[in-house]
Amino acid sequence: MRPMNQSIRATSGHATRHLRPVLTDWLGRAVPLPKRRRTCTPEVVWRVVLFAAAFARSVAAACTAIASAPSGQAIWDCLYLTLPKRRRTLERWLQPALHAPLGKRERAARVPID
Repeated sequence: MRPMNQSIRATSGHATRHLRPVLTDWLGRAVPLPKRRRTCTPEVVWRVVLFAAAFARSVAAACTAIASAPSGQAIWDCLYLTLPKRRRTLERWLQPALHAPLGKRERAARVPID
């Protein structure tokens, strides 16, 4: 049973509420996780990974801080099944996802020069 006290606050600020769905969507398109899991759904896995990255913590510490998250080992098992063995392959998956939301500017930005 998990203790009820949490050392890391689950909410970091107002920007997190707006960025989490966008980042989860980007990561979900780039790295498809298995969807037939009961506790480790893709949304939960990406939420834990983003929380750990935002606070520079381990996955286990993020699982302890998020009340509805499964154990850290369950998250690692899900990621181990999905992530490629080579870093370059993962980079190839993530590059299009990171560049997709960036569109071309319609016109040049006006910069005042004094």
